[in-house]
Amino acid sequence: MDKRRSYIYERTYMEYQNRKREDEAESYWKDILGEDIIQHLKEKTYYQIYDNLSTDKYCCNITEDIKLSEIEELYLNILKYTENINYKQFGDMLFYPFYDRLLECSLKFLELKCDNINIYLLNKQVIQKSYLEQIIGRMTQVSTRTLIQELNICKRFGELEGRNPEEEYQFYLENQLGRVDYYYELMDAYPVLFRILFECIAMSVDNYLFMLRSLENDKTDIELRLCKKMSFNKILKIKCGISDFHRKGKSVFILEFDNMQKVLFKPRSLKCDEEYQKFITWLGYNCDLKMKIYKTIDREEYGWCEYVYYEPCDSESGIINYYKRLGVLIFSNYLLQVYDIHYENIIAQGEYPIIIDLETIMANYSTFEIGSARELANKKLWDSVLHEGMLPKYIWAKDGKSGINLSGIAGTEGQEFPVKMPILKNVKRSDMYIDFQKPVTQTKRNFPMLGEEKIGGQDYIAEIVEGFNAAYNVALMKKAETISKLEGFRNICVRYLARDTQQYASILQASYHPDYLQDGKNRELLLCALYRSTNMDSTIEDAIIKAEIKDLLNGDIPYFSYNTEKRDLYDSQGKVIIKNYFKTTSFSNTKKKVMSLNEQDKKEQILYIILSMAMLPKEEKMLRPNKSFSINEFIRKSKNGVEDLKRSVFAKVNEIEIQISTEAIYTDKEKDIAWIGISLDGTDEYRWNVTPLSNNLYDGLAGISLFLNAFDSVKQGDNNKICTMLNQTLFQYTNSRLDGNNYDHKNESNGAFSGDSSLMYLYELLYAITKRQVFLEYAEKQYMILKENIEYDKNYDLLYGNAGVVLILLNMFKITGDKKYLYSAIEAGNNIINNSIKMETGLGWIPRNLTHPLAGFSHGNSGIAYALLKLYSYTNDISIYKVVQKAIEFENTLYNAKTNNWLDMRVFNGKRVDTIADPVHWCHGAAGILLSRIKMLEYAHGTLQEIIEEDITKAANKVLESGFTGVQCLCHGDIGNLDILAQYAIKFQNNELLQQVKAALKSLVDSTSKGNWNLGLMLNIQNIGFMLGTSGIGYNLLRFYTDYQLPSILSVEI
Repeated sequence: MDKRRSYIYERTYMEYQNRKREDEAESYWKDILGEDIIQHLKEKTYYQIYDNLSTDKYCCNITEDIKLSEIEELYLNILKYTENINYKQFGDMLFYPFYDRLLECSLKFLELKCDNINIYLLNKQVIQKSYLEQIIGRMTQVSTRTLIQELNICKRFGELEGRNPEEEYQFYLENQLGRVDYYYELMDAYPVLFRILFECIAMSVDNYLFMLRSLENDKTDIELRLCKKMSFNKILKIKCGISDFHRKGKSVFILEFDNMQKVLFKPRSLKCDEEYQKFITWLGYNCDLKMKIYKTIDREEYGWCEYVYYEPCDSESGIINYYKRLGVLIFSNYLLQVYDIHYENIIAQGEYPIIIDLETIMANYSTFEIGSARELANKKLWDSVLHEGMLPKYIWAKDGKSGINLSGIAGTEGQEFPVKMPILKNVKRSDMYIDFQKPVTQTKRNFPMLGEEKIGGQDYIAEIVEGFNAAYNVALMKKAETISKLEGFRNICVRYLARDTQQYASILQASYHPDYLQDGKNRELLLCALYRSTNMDSTIEDAIIKAEIKDLLNGDIPYFSYNTEKRDLYDSQGKVIIKNYFKTTSFSNTKKKVMSLNEQDKKEQILYIILSMAMLPKEEKMLRPNKSFSINEFIRKSKNGVEDLKRSVFAKVNEIEIQISTEAIYTDKEKDIAWIGISLDGTDEYRWNVTPLSNNLYDGLAGISLFLNAFDSVKQGDNNKICTMLNQTLFQYTNSRLDGNNYDHKNESNGAFSGDSSLMYLYELLYAITKRQVFLEYAEKQYMILKENIEYDKNYDLLYGNAGVVLILLNMFKITGDKKYLYSAIEAGNNIINNSIKMETGLGWIPRNLTHPLAGFSHGNSGIAYALLKLYSYTNDISIYKVVQKAIEFENTLYNAKTNNWLDMRVFNGKRVDTIADPVHWCHGAAGILLSRIKMLEYAHGTLQEIIEEDITKAANKVLESGFTGVQCLCHGDIGNLDILAQYAIKFQNNELLQQVKAALKSLVDSTSKGNWNLGLMLNIQNIGFMLGTSGIGYNLLRFYTDYQLPSILSVEI
């Protein structure tokens, strides 16, 4: 046996070094793994190979050597003595001649091991067909890249004949793969490949043998309990590999018998499934909801269960009951800490939602060392209904596109994964190659159906909440009985997910590259990439990664488990790899959770349900939340005069401050603070995620800090505890950024409202408002971070890009007079100008992830032109002024006289926004354009001044006529537009309009009940973020209260 097929852990190296060759190998592996991992491997005696990267001076002891030798001997005999083997039924697969002798070897080995099993002998043809289909799938996954490489080598050296790539491919099959000696050449070139193939045979045979012996032993029980007491004599169909492979090739089987019944064989205990179904039956009974369960047979090491069919509902009432029952399941999962309930793990059987995979139950954790408020917030979410995977959550690619929702309640087919996977191009041609594309989700059975229509849950939130509330109340009122129902969960083994399955699948696929199939050490070293983003100093993480690597070397998805009454972590073979890995047992955690149930927690979990379901409305509804109306209609709703308006406004601000402070999360040390809220994610779609708030100004901690510090200043308070913790949190963040932690300049988004630049703006504002020197010091610190990002900006706009940065730097120059800020502002301005695009008329900019220049303040030409014109006012650089003129020229080509508004060229789900809505907001449309033109008027002259004055008239009329919708936030709501109109009135000394703004504000304040602001979200959800929520509303109400003495954030001023 070729010793090169051995892995590092099977080798013992002699003392030998060729330093020159070792240096070359080290350089190669540093490029693959990174210097930090290489340094780690140097320090670990387990990887003593590191000092022998190029030597072949070693001996080895390959795991399960006897079985592999047996298969190899069988294969070599087939090569030597058997001719004209042709598995014609599989002739359509790629490189099929390569597999003929391997499949012959596989079948002979199967027969050798199963010749004494009656059920195999009675169903040989069906079993063999299933076995071959399964093993072909595994073998092709392992071999295809190597065979493509060999095909390409033959083509490169002119060894293929044919008139076209198709004929050359056929020539390769017949004249290369058809030669026995070519197999020997491949075995010599890729010894690791053949080890993996032989292991596939060994593990697949063991898997089938295990299932068939279990079937023979359990036949009577299966007939009685899973087949409605109907006997069977033959197996009609077998399907294997419908789940991931774990624990040396074990996987789930589906069997169909001649009694027309289907059953599943699962190579694990089904005790947790049985106990879960008992629990939900009891819970449903107490909620007056019958819960449907599936029958199981548990045999400790394995189990059988009936097949769950996907069926439609009979009526609308069935859909209603389905979602009520789903609410009960969401509570059950919350209480029993069930997770990983994605869209493949739930089936809608009529009006009954059925969870079909419950190996991740009674979740436990070891990694939550609560050192910060943010960690506490993350743990709070981990312990919530959001963790179970049932409720919507979007995962995004780095570019903000390709958001995917895999949740049990809403995961759909046709979604594009945010990661690329290998696919074949030019199939069955000599120029065949591997490309990488994003796969899409397939059709699943997680939606209830009414007839042929799948019915989503966004219109049944009340029913989901009703079921959840009822189930929660049962457990709350019957805590002792609930705990008694947990007894069956004692002393059972459940799965532990150390990391995402997709990550394992990606690196496993990479390990099948031919470069890593020539020597076992190379394949194992590649898998050391798992050390990335881990604490390599941790002996615990090191032990987990070593176990992961061994499983991956077997072709398995790594598998870990724990006993619900023990604290140890087990590997895939049931061995303890880490003693006392968990602080407490999962069974004791669950009991504590029952005892901690309370009304406040119930309200919190229901809020999370509603927040997560708010991700699901169609984008059109989000873009057009309400019919617009004029300021006069607004005023008509006002009940009284404006005499007591300031008192009313102050009261509302105080309510907002109390609400935000009440929701704060902080540790006992009170050194930092966090909030859980909703954040708007994505670029091609609007999607909300429930998450600990980030640090930015738009919807993060910076916005909350601005509001609370401003209110404290207006009240002439003493910098209350919440403000102190909040400021300290942001200071800690700035300091960590200066230390270079987790920092990637090229992928940063920096503008006036996002990224690190928005923190610099916050510190400027807090210095301007409070006059506290510490804020100016931190603004200077934040500048050291911001200046490194300028050259990498690809957004250019005010919200996310250098237009916002220009304004922030000019603010700092105004405060300090230090010209370094002006020079950096010029650098940012030049970056904007150098990335302009010449349009048919004027200039535009295409921000990252968009396809067309936009009008408007936040992402469009208005914001960019305003920033550049303000820069011109400091530099008198006429070239900047000319760019501004061209920017306005282009923007005004998007003006639509029919609507008296500027077109919104954004595209969502294939539709341009202005075809479905007419936004008149700060972010998009006439309101933001009005603000930009007001601010630009100060610096414009000549023709540009005339254009701006004309635009101001148009934009102001549009805002007055239809700038209000009832949504109250700053970004796209009435508070923002009223502030813009107030700035317009003050600029042009229009006291009549200013009184109208006050009357409209009075109407808005009077119509808003406590904690019930209309933020344009489903079910009137509240959001504490600045531009989209109550902290921004509070700040702008303070601006009115102080007669607009506080800085205008909407125009990025101090």
